[in-house]
Amino acid sequence: MAEYLDTDGDRVARWESGSERIGAGADRLVRMVAAALDGELRAEAEAVARHLPMIADQSGDGFELQVDVETLRTAFVRVSRAA
Repeated sequence: MAEYLDTDGDRVARWESGSERIGAGADRLVRMVAAALDGELRAEAEAVARHLPMIADQSGDGFELQVDVETLRTAFVRVSRAA
C-alpha cells in the first residue's frame, strides 16, 4: 500500500495500528486503491468512489467491519471513537 500512496511502510503501519491519524484524503485514496486492487471489489470500485463524499471525518461512535478469517463471515460492530 505504501508504494501506491508514495509514502513509507512505517507510516502505513501507524495508520493501521491507530497510533497515527490518517487524513481524510489519504483515507479515501486507500479505499479506492484497495477496491481497485481486490479482485472481488474491483467491479464495485465505482460504487466505492460514489460513497467517498459521504464518509465523515469526525470522532464519535462508528462501525468497524469484522471478518471471521475461517468462515469469511462479516459483521459491522459499533465502536466508540470518542477521545
